[in-house]
Amino acid sequence: MKAKTPSQQGFSLIELLIVVAIIGIIAAITVTYLLQAKQAARGASAAHSMRLIHSCEAAYRASSGSYGDLTDLSNGKFLNDPDLRTGRKSGYVFTATPDAVTPTQNYTAVSSPDDPTSNLQNYYVDGTGVLRVKVGAPADGSSDTVN
Repeated sequence: MKAKTPSQQGFSLIELLIVVAIIGIIAAITVTYLLQAKQAARGASAAHSMRLIHSCEAAYRASSGSYGDLTDLSNGKFLNDPDLRTGRKSGYVFTATPDAVTPTQNYTAVSSPDDPTSNLQNYYVDGTGVLRVKVGAPADGSSDTVN
């Protein structure tokens, strides 16, 4: 049997450090994209939930003659999403409020991220059914529309 020389015994320290550095760079890039995808999914879920709230509000109004809050929609069996019933879903807080003066004519629903300091999308919808969005601040009736 032939004895191995020191140069044939394995990887050098430099080679191992280069491999570790490359793996670290790939991991950093992957984590960044993963976080961006997670935020996009949370925003899409919030937008869908706002559309669902609008549909539930329209059905509730057709049934009872006025708009309701999330509790009314849940108790009336119009809102069946267990997470949305609690007002929290996918890292967002949801509220629906009938108009104080004319609850038969209008309501507003808002969703904001759990972390108010984040630069995420905030959503707004009212009796018109137009979904609006604003980044980094609460959305309102004058915010940009969602396509």
